[in-house]
Amino acid sequence: MCRCTGYSQMYEAIRAAIAAERSAVSITK
Repeated sequence: MCRCTGYSQMYEAIRAAIAAERSAVSITK
């Protein structure tokens, strides 16, 4: 696996975590 693929996968995982956190916060409020 090349470095670019690893970075893109990590970037997608971080985006998913941020989206999940935002949705959880909006539901809490």
